[in-house]
Amino acid sequence: MIDRGWRRSGKYLYKPDLRALDPAKFKPNKDQRRALNKFNRFILGDEVYDTALKHFTRKEAEANSKAAKEQPTTATKDTFSLPLHTSLPLQPLPHSTHTFTCTLTLPTSTPEKFSLYKAYQIRVHRDPPSKITKDGFQRFLCDNPFELSPNDGGRRKLGTWHQEYRVDGKLVALAVLDLLPRGVSSVYLIYDDDIGERFALGRVSALREIALCEQLIKEQEEEGGDVNAVRYYMGFWIWGCEKMRYKGEYAPSEVLDPEGMGWETLERLEEAIEKSGGRGYVSLSNPAGESETPTDQEEKDDDNEEEEGTDSPPGTLFHTHMPGIISLHSLRAAHDIDEQLILVNGMVADFGWLRTKARGLGLGKDGVEGMRIVVEEVVAGVGVEVGREVVVAL
Repeated sequence: MIDRGWRRSGKYLYKPDLRALDPAKFKPNKDQRRALNKFNRFILGDEVYDTALKHFTRKEAEANSKAAKEQPTTATKDTFSLPLHTSLPLQPLPHSTHTFTCTLTLPTSTPEKFSLYKAYQIRVHRDPPSKITKDGFQRFLCDNPFELSPNDGGRRKLGTWHQEYRVDGKLVALAVLDLLPRGVSSVYLIYDDDIGERFALGRVSALREIALCEQLIKEQEEEGGDVNAVRYYMGFWIWGCEKMRYKGEYAPSEVLDPEGMGWETLERLEEAIEKSGGRGYVSLSNPAGESETPTDQEEKDDDNEEEEGTDSPPGTLFHTHMPGIISLHSLRAAHDIDEQLILVNGMVADFGWLRTKARGLGLGKDGVEGMRIVVEEVVAGVGVEVGREVVVAL
């Protein structure tokens, strides 16, 4: 659903302007490299860092140029960053100044995590302490709609995970990540007011998450998958919002077109918004801004359906006229909902079967039609093409 523009907060889904990065084209800028170098130097210490830098710079030069093998050159610290490994493959080396670990853990609430979260919300978002609760933390950053998946053949994990950043055993940052088959979604990041602030762990964590995407690209290449479909999802985007300006540091950035469902470059979208005078809605696939609204004939058909008790009632997804959501009339014309697979009472069947068995299941006409609307909302949300391939659990 994320490729249809949906994002989540806990178990709730919402549909913002979604921003992503193509990790295959990403190149860290000077500020990002500087942040990584500064953090590496802090962890390793000057002596270990300088030794490691010479080693990796030499290896990089040898790999990039045959001439460099005969006469290696040394890159400057502004153009090269050490990888953020917990242990470096260099022996012998003096001991590092600090220990650093970055591990994926289950998305569970602990006193340590909640303490970090509470301090962050008060410091960064100015939340009143009385409003920050353990239940709220659980709902926001632990609860999720995924079933945790074991390693796929021992290679990677899927689902929601907490990525813990620890320095000398202390939790200094926590990233909430959704690891997806074709990318990584950054849900939230919290960090402390000491190491997190001093060493720009926001930048460091983003680079590590992009590295996870690069690892996925390699796996896709080995398996013959679509490497161009891999994305690093950075969350929602609001044009002109100063707090979200930092996301522009990661290029090339893309924004999902809410109607065409294709990824458009951020530069192209910003240009279109500026040309429009900053009006509320722009779609590059629909420059005229003609979102799908019911025609007179569709409204007449819907009136007839309402008399039969099958029209979408107020308060459903279809009544929002949300960009990118197909109208109820168009959905029913494109997809026979009776053929939609559903999961009911632990059994997979089509919706048409549910209609025939409604009385035996204790469902009246209103109950069946209510379920139909729920199923149609799901299909409209994910798109008809995907809807035909999924099973909707009731």
